[in-house]
Amino acid sequence: MQRRDFLARTGGLLATTWGAGSVWWPLTRRALAGESSVTGNKILVMVVLQGGNDGLNTVVPYNDPAYVAKRPVLKLPGAQVLDLDMGTTGLHPSLAPLLPIWNQGRLGIIRDVGYPYMNLSHFRATDIMFSGSSSEDVVSTGWMARWLESLYPGFPEALPAEPMALQQGFSAGLVLNGNRGTTGVVVDNPVTFYNIVNNNYTGGFTDPVSQTPGGEELDYLRSIDQQSFQYAGVIQDAADDGINYVPYPNSKLAGQLAIVAQLIDGQMDTPLYLTAQTGYDTHGSQLQTHADLLSDLAGALAAFVADLDAMGRADDVLVLTVSEFGRRPAENGSAGTDHGTSAPWFLIGQGISGGLIGTSPNLAGLDGSGNLPIQADYRSVYGTILTGWMGTAPSVVNDVLFGSFPSLPFLDVTGVPEAPPVNVTHLFAPTPNPGRGQRVFRFQLGAGGGARLRVFDISGRHVATLSEAYLPAGNHEVRWNPDGLAMGTYIVTLDAGGERRTAKLVVR
Repeated sequence: MQRRDFLARTGGLLATTWGAGSVWWPLTRRALAGESSVTGNKILVMVVLQGGNDGLNTVVPYNDPAYVAKRPVLKLPGAQVLDLDMGTTGLHPSLAPLLPIWNQGRLGIIRDVGYPYMNLSHFRATDIMFSGSSSEDVVSTGWMARWLESLYPGFPEALPAEPMALQQGFSAGLVLNGNRGTTGVVVDNPVTFYNIVNNNYTGGFTDPVSQTPGGEELDYLRSIDQQSFQYAGVIQDAADDGINYVPYPNSKLAGQLAIVAQLIDGQMDTPLYLTAQTGYDTHGSQLQTHADLLSDLAGALAAFVADLDAMGRADDVLVLTVSEFGRRPAENGSAGTDHGTSAPWFLIGQGISGGLIGTSPNLAGLDGSGNLPIQADYRSVYGTILTGWMGTAPSVVNDVLFGSFPSLPFLDVTGVPEAPPVNVTHLFAPTPNPGRGQRVFRFQLGAGGGARLRVFDISGRHVATLSEAYLPAGNHEVRWNPDGLAMGTYIVTLDAGGERRTAKLVVR
């Protein structure tokens, strides 16, 4: 693919909010040849199946009498499915392009992925899946963003020398929203992106800023804007240097994955790429719609894997498909399926232990709403990938996912060393923010010593002292309810080691 084709098939960099205003998140490229990324060149490519994929007609228990009984119209006969285990489970026939990958042991299928008390609203379920939280907690940061911030402790003051993340195909804001800012670029607007990379940039600032707090903020925004222009060339260079070695189907998902492959071949080793395919909310006339979706998915994934093989990067890339929930086991009166709980997730990679992970869905043990029980907590999937693929220390993974979850047997998680002691001090933005009710204040100390966490109003008047103690180096957390405060903006300060860090607190 040439540069002009790349531009035509991508969108632009979506403006995201950090600090006081709307800024471009800048992206850089590792300039020193041969220098590996912070993840040792390991890459995760996530494919989001938006709408809630029907798991039972994707990985089909075709010989289960309960499956046949619950789906008089939608059942897939055993003669049509692609058998995986000699008589009980098969793939939807539209997934035939994935069968060679399965036969090579490079495809893993995690059955019945979900979490306790699953939420079946598209928006809320998507937020839960991307925040890495439970159904009871409302979290304003994404698990991937928190993980990326652990890789780049100096972000955003010290910009990373490697792209952090690239998101295509959907614009869910929570995904890359971290405690310290937006941790990636969202490809969204083709006109903006085209103008940046074709030197139509108009941000040559020559007028001085005023010597006021507002002037300081403007100067900061200008510097980020100028850096954005500089870093847009990184994507352009990678697109120029990389090629696709195989043809891709003509579909939106295939186009996204072709771009990912091209950038990987162009040595833009960002550790995280996100893509998406829409249309899985199949409440009616599901048979043909679902078959078309899975055909699109399989064709795009098969081309992507072949491309990685041809460029010699298959050992470095793991693909994960996710969906916010599954569908109900019983079909509805419109020849479709309604929102359900757990569903299978796919893994494709050279270094995984492929095969079926978990047992056949328990159609005789549905819950009170007629939905499937879960077998694997979705955070176990994330945690296993972070530890076993990315080499992230278990304690860091526990911080990212707000707890410890059992690892799954598709990767070896033993032998991953613990993280070295932190050597920087940070104060993260409170969560949730803005809002009301209890807030969580997290901070990181580079060295042990006295630390004082306080809140001031915008006039500089002291409002509250949240913590004042001698603390060891590492991560710390304080919970406080500011509901007694008037609505407005407040400043949180952390004084430690002779330095001060600040964050904004918004009370509604």
